[in-house]
Amino acid sequence: MDYTLADACREFAQSPQALEFNDFIRVYFCTGSIEPDNETFRSYVSYANMEKDFSSVLRVGPVTL
Repeated sequence: MDYTLADACREFAQSPQALEFNDFIRVYFCTGSIEPDNETFRSYVSYANMEKDFSSVLRVGPVTL
């Protein structure tokens, strides 16, 4: 299954870090995109909420501050 990441990110998912909640596990990861105006690479932090047994993805989203 494909998921859409924020900021046109699609290059990779690296440096995963997981947090366990009562009902799910959230995995934070770094992803990136190439800026169209100057073709530089920009990194972003996103997350995926997973079932506790990692059987399915519940939600994917960007980390906003």
